Formats: sequence, C-alpha cells, structure tokens
Amino acid sequence: MFRFPRIIAIIVACTAGTGLAESGVVRDKATGQPIAGAIVVAEWNGHLQMAVQPFSTCYKVAVAISDARGRFDLPAFSWDLRPYLMGRTRGVRVFATGRRESPESDAHSLRIVMEPDTRPPAEQMGRILDPLRSRGCEGNREANFLPLLVAVRRELAGLPPSAESRKQAEWLTYEIEELELGEAEAERRSRERLSREQKRLNINIRCAAPGVPSEHSCCFGFGDARGYSALEVKLAAARIDHSRREASTELCVRRSDRDDVRRLAAEVVSGYR
Repeated sequence: MFRFPRIIAIIVACTAGTGLAESGVVRDKATGQPIAGAIVVAEWNGHLQMAVQPFSTCYKVAVAISDARGRFDLPAFSWDLRPYLMGRTRGVRVFATGRRESPESDAHSLRIVMEPDTRPPAEQMGRILDPLRSRGCEGNREANFLPLLVAVRRELAGLPPSAESRKQAEWLTYEIEELELGEAEAERRSRERLSREQKRLNINIRCAAPGVPSEHSCCFGFGDARGYSALEVKLAAARIDHSRREASTELCVRRSDRDDVRRLAAEVVSGYR
C-alpha cells in the first residue's frame, strides 16, 4: 500500500507548531545594544551510518544578516530526511567587524553576545576567517556567502599588512569576482594583479667593477618605494656605506661585499611580500 503522503502529512503536522524559522539577536556585551550587519552562519552536522564505514558530514548551511535591531532568522530544521543521517547538530558562527564572540553567547538559543577583539592582528586572523569554513558544506549556495566574503576582505584590509593577510585578501578578491563577474573575468583580473605585484617587488641591481674605492659597488632600483628606506635601515645596521641618487631614484652601496648586499636586499623584499 502506498503510504508516503500519510507519512509526509504526519511530519508536517508534528513540525507545524514549532514554525519554520527561529529568530535570534546579536548584541554588544558592554552596552547591550543590538549589532546590525552581523553575519550569522549556521551549519548542520551529522553522522552518516553507511554499511562500510560511518563518517561525519556537514549537510546543510544557512547564512543570515542581523537587521537594525540585531535580529536575524535561521531555518529551524534542515529538512534533510535521510534516515541514516544520525546525531544531527546545528552549529553557529558569527562575523561582526572588530568583534569576537563572548563566552556569554548561547548559540543554542541564538542569543549572540559579541565583544571587541583586542588581540594582536596575527591572532585575529583565525577569528576573521573562521566563518568561511562552512562553505564546504553539502548543498551550499556560494552566492549566499558573498556578503561574508566582502566583509572578511574589508576587515583584513584594516589589519597591518603581512604576507598572510595579502595572500588571503587576494584569494577573497578572486572568489568575490568569480561570483560577481564569472570565472573567466576573475582569472583575467587575477593575472593583472599578479603582474602589478611582480613589478612592485622587482629589484634592479647594477654593480660596478669591485676594487674601485671612488665608485659605488652596487645600485638598486626598487619597484616599491618602501624598499629604499627599509634597505637603508638594513645597511646602517650592517655598517655598510650607502647613498641615494635622487636623480635616478636609486640607492647605491659602496665598498661592500656584493653578496652581502644582495642578501640584505632579499631580506627587505621578503619583509613586505
């Protein structure tokens, strides 16, 4: 006998009283005021009881943004009816610029409390990128993550520049452009940025014949203005004489070992890659 409609009717009847969505709120710990624009990412996890070997999986993800009252809505259920999906749980990650979740937060009841993140920038990186981990869930619609990608990139730009923050910012820029403009255009723009970056980090080195005290041994032309002052500091610490040729915007070094100067220049570049 065909009974699926009856089974579905029972499921709907059992869940109708609880509603299809749950409301939550994001507030500031110190003031209790609502936080608008916080991005809330919910993910559902469970264990697939397969015949060969059971394994854990993230099988649904939802993204919401808090309004002016700090309120947001998330689905109350995953609506994944697979009978072999056991141990279902819902986790929540929250992104709010310059803030991290307080221990007072209650993700189960969706009462989120945020506090300023005053840790060093290197320690903040994990908190900023953490909500993006949910993009690996089954059934994820990439377009839902676009506001989060934009917000994360914006916050990374506010941190002191480092090799890691620049790497993450470039990756985010590509992901955003791929969603907005398509893969081909995102690839083209990424190649252009890479070309500009290579020119910025380029160092041209011209060395005169060694052993002539009156001449500079090596002259450097940097693609990035920061290279001049950074190398001057390195040279002073190494007690290597140097001068700047303003007309040709070159930094020149005299009576020094060529390899030592090249090593110092390489250290300068690696410091701001």
